[in-house]
Amino acid sequence: MTAIVATPVNPLYSQTPMVAAVVEPSSPVVVATVYKVTKDMKVGIGIKAPNGTLAISSIHPGSLFAMSDLRVGMELQSINNQSMSGKTVQEAANLIKDAVGEIIIVAGWNLSFSSPLTAVPMASALLAETEEPEV
Repeated sequence: MTAIVATPVNPLYSQTPMVAAVVEPSSPVVVATVYKVTKDMKVGIGIKAPNGTLAISSIHPGSLFAMSDLRVGMELQSINNQSMSGKTVQEAANLIKDAVGEIIIVAGWNLSFSSPLTAVPMASALLAETEEPEV
């Protein structure tokens, strides 16, 4: 098991938001945890439901989840230990919006398929992202 912990410095909040992700090398699943200080605080993640499956549609740079291993396109399995199966985008968004304190998102690639998956090493994914010029 590989654990990644980061503490972004944000002078706007009295407590430093915590970001942690646990990644199993043989698993396509990521567990990301952030600490939301107030109900009004944004976590910077977008959710859509292409083909009826809740998925991450955006992660804003500098947001709480920006430093996690969550990636755009990952399917949401659970938010704060509540299954996302059968949930709407609004229900998932409300779970995050209404939360104060720890928010735990479990997401992964192709979770609705039972076929074995090959994970791309994170270093390769980062190289691919940086080879494209910023606009």
